[in-house]
Amino acid sequence: DIGATFVSFEELLGRSDVLTLHCPLTPGTHHLIDEAAISLMRPGVMLMNVSRGGLIDTPAVIDALDTRKIGSFGADVLECE
Repeated sequence: DIGATFVSFEELLGRSDVLTLHCPLTPGTHHLIDEAAISLMRPGVMLMNVSRGGLIDTPAVIDALDTRKIGSFGADVLECE
């Protein structure tokens, strides 16, 4: 037992101070992080995308950075790649 508990994606968004994305881009993960997902996040969350650019709805993330809902964002990929 490593002390980890499986939770829903929505609960994970609301409980996390740092979120990192490590998943493929599929029809089910396209814009995984969108306005609805961001609304569930803790204020000031750190979001990192090290997977595929299409996982992120870029305008929604930019808006969330402007309002400080997302405290910091890092990516090594862009949505248009």
